[in-house]
Parts: sequence; structure tokens; C-alpha cells
Amino acid sequence: MTHRVVACVLLLATSTTGADFAGSEQSDTFAALREVRTLAEQGQAKAQTALGVMYEYGLRTSESYAQAARWYRRAAEQGYARGQYHLGVMYANGRGVPQDDHQAVFWYRKAADQGDVHAQTALGVMYAEGLGVREDDRQAVFWYRRAAERGDADAQAMLGIAYFLGQGVPEDYVRGYAWLNLGASRVEAAKQARDRVRQFLDSTQIAEAHKLGRQLDTRIASRNQTAPASPPGNPVRLGRASSATVRQVQVYLAKLGYGPDRTDGLPSERTTAAVRRFQQDLGVTLTGEISEELLVLLRAMATASPKEPAEPESSGSGFRVGRNGDIVTNQHVVDGCTRVTVNSGGRSHDASVQAVEPSDDLALPTASPDGGEAATFSESPRASLGEAVMVAGYPLQGREFNVTTGNVSALAGPDDAKRLQLTAPVQLGNSGGPVLDGAGNVVGMVVGKLNAVGAAKLTGDIPQNVNFAVKGAVVRGFLDIHGVAYGRRPSSARRTSEQIAELARTFTVAVHCWR
Repeated sequence: MTHRVVACVLLLATSTTGADFAGSEQSDTFAALREVRTLAEQGQAKAQTALGVMYEYGLRTSESYAQAARWYRRAAEQGYARGQYHLGVMYANGRGVPQDDHQAVFWYRKAADQGDVHAQTALGVMYAEGLGVREDDRQAVFWYRRAAERGDADAQAMLGIAYFLGQGVPEDYVRGYAWLNLGASRVEAAKQARDRVRQFLDSTQIAEAHKLGRQLDTRIASRNQTAPASPPGNPVRLGRASSATVRQVQVYLAKLGYGPDRTDGLPSERTTAAVRRFQQDLGVTLTGEISEELLVLLRAMATASPKEPAEPESSGSGFRVGRNGDIVTNQHVVDGCTRVTVNSGGRSHDASVQAVEPSDDLALPTASPDGGEAATFSESPRASLGEAVMVAGYPLQGREFNVTTGNVSALAGPDDAKRLQLTAPVQLGNSGGPVLDGAGNVVGMVVGKLNAVGAAKLTGDIPQNVNFAVKGAVVRGFLDIHGVAYGRRPSSARRTSEQIAELARTFTVAVHCWR
């Protein structure tokens, strides 16, 4: 079977992201879809892409490729990667626009350069088949690999075939089988290709391929913070959604009364069942898959009524750790939020929670870069017992920047070696704020305080100034896992308290939560 034939089989057997909405029945206009149209007409690129999907697949409206292409183009010209990918598909298939492989490659490349795995896989196919570009197997493998290492099942299958045939890479049956096996967990055609390849391997090679596949799966899951690929038959289907998208879908499903019982961004049968119930009420094919377009529809429903409150329901603190808008805070500050904003210097920006680590109570919201400073971590491996520290944050509704001072009173919390104990006073809303040493470097993050009332009932004494922080090394490890660049600096040059407070003001933010 040639590369071209296998590629065609895979492409015909798999669906685009819009396929979540295929096969819908016509009925009365759904209020949420009117909201999507309103958002699209206001210029929101995600809504424009979702509206394009609705037209392409006849979701609650008459099917119209021309209208679909029109809305995809509006999103694409704003630089929205998913809209660019969909427009590329329209050109590749001649739907709503003249068939034009060069235009398809043009839009695929724009989306692929932004990291869209659909576009990266499609661009790889264009290079492999010489469609709109000069045939180049090495370029094809380059794009397949980028998408495969982000967990895209189609790309994993294509990369496996490339290794098996020795096209663009040295022939390697074991590595080819390993990649095909990863793709087979979610793509039926990849499963068929894997089973054909299997006959060329002996039992030792198959065992080696399975071992390699587990290593690849773990590396991909760690890099992208997604669950390892589900085994064949597992009903949980995430499509190509990131853990951040899954988490937001879970939040909106819960708000609309569909469940599930968790908002952790991890796959579960309850999440799949909740998606299917929502799809059933919407009148679309019951896939159970999560996509960006599904998220747009859920958001529209959740915000259509009642209106979002004028004030956030809760708030906490956080601090910038890079120039790309990355912020670190506590997971409990953003848990269950349908909208998260960060505020500093009187300016507010919407943020998207990219990752969470519940066991360490850490979260990574990302907002549009606003030119603010980024915190630096101490190069010292750990804080010292008795060391003077300053806590910065936005307590009590997050309106005013606040600092307090104290000392490191213990190098571990109660039964938790990942915590520091502090005497610096903290208030409700300090959670997620930085703990700074005498040089203004981060040595921890505020996570909570001892329940004085509960402790008094147990001990008969009211404890004072017993507060806790996640150790700086734990926060750095979380950032390392998620590929976030941050600064480190020696703590030898000491600063005055006034200088540390002014420095902290430049990178500490208020984090607001709407539910």
C-alpha cells in the first residue's frame, strides 16, 4: 500500500473538528446559536469559526458552503488559527470557494505556524502528495512529527506509516508500529494500518514497539498535560482538545446542569456522558467528543442567561512569570470559574487557564501580554528557617495592593514537605500571591492559613500567624513541566522593604473569578 493510498484512507476515515456537529436535524432556532451569531457579527473569531461550522454541516440552519467559507475567512483574516485551518479545508475540497491547493497550503501554513495540529497534519499530507507545493517527504515528516508530539492521532498514524515505508525518515518498523499504535487508539483507519504492519514484525519487535509507544505516550502527555491515549474501546473521546479546553467545557457543562462532578481537565466517562447529553438536547450526532467549536456553543449558552454579574464572585492573587502573559496562582482560586480575569495597575485582561495541578494547588492562567514585569525566583534551592520574607497580593476583594512581612517559621507544613510555614499575616484573597525573600526573589506562593477556630477547639488555644506557602521549588517544577520560561537570580544583593514592595507591585496581579 503506497503512502498516497494510506494517506487517503486515513483522511477519508477521519473527520474534521466540525464533524462533531454533523447530522443534525432541523428544528426551532436554539437561543444559544443566536448568541453565537451575535458574537460572530461583533467580530469574535471563535464565534465566527463556530458559525462557519454550523453552515458547513447544516447545524440549526440550511447547509451553505459559501456562508461557511465566508465566516471562516473572517476569522482567518483576524489571524485565528482554527478559522485558517477550516478555510484551508474549504479550498482543498472546493467547498464554497474554487478548489485551489495553493490557497489551501497558504492557510494551512498560517494555522500550522500557530501550532494548530489539524493544520500541521494537513500540511504534512500536502507535502507528501505534492499538492500545492513540491513533493517533499522530509517536510511532510516534519509537520507530522510536530502534530504527533502534540497528541494528534492522525499525525501519529501518518508518522508511523512514514517510518514503516522509510519515506522522509530511515525505515524503522518498530518505531513505525509504535506511532501507528498510538494513533490507533482514536482513529479506526490507523488501527487497520497498524494491523497490516503487524504481520511484518516478530514478537520481540512488537514487544519493543509497545514499550516505545508507552514511553512516547508518557512524554506526550507530560509535555501537553493531556491524559495518555485511551485504549481501544474506552468511551472517553477528547478529539484533539487540550486539557485547558476540556476543563472549560467541564465548567460550562456543570453550570448548565449537565455535570460532570469534576473540572480538572482530565478525561472521564462522566465528562463524555455530559457532552453526549448536551449534544442530545442540541439535536446533533452523539459523539461525546470535545472541540473548540463545542466550547463556543457551551459558552454562548452559559452566558446567554442570566447575565454575568457586574462583580466577580471571588478573587485571589497571582504573579507573572514570563513575558508571554503567563501567570501562576493557586488552583483553588480559579476552580469552577466560567471566566477568569487578571488585574494590575487598573487594567483588566481576560485569562485562559492553561493547566492545573490539584495535588499542589497550582494553576497557570495566561492573559494577553501587557508589558508588565515578571517575577524572578531565588537561585537558592530552598528558603532558610527564620528568613525574613514579604507576602504580596490583593486581599479582600482584590482592590488594593497589599504587603505584609514576617519570617519562615517552619520548612514544612503539617504532614506536607512541599509547604513552608510563615508568620507574615495573610487575608482572604492573598492565595496565589508571591512570598519574597530579602532580595525580592520568589521563594514561595501563598496557599492558605491555619483555621484558627478549628485549632482552638482542638487545642484550647488560638494560634496566631500560622500561614502556609507552596515552596518555590515546587512552583518552578510545575512551570518546567508546562514549558514556561521564568527568571532566576541570586539573592545576595539585598533590598529595603520599600524597594521589595515596589518591585512586587510590578508583577503581582489580582485574579478574579466569575462562576
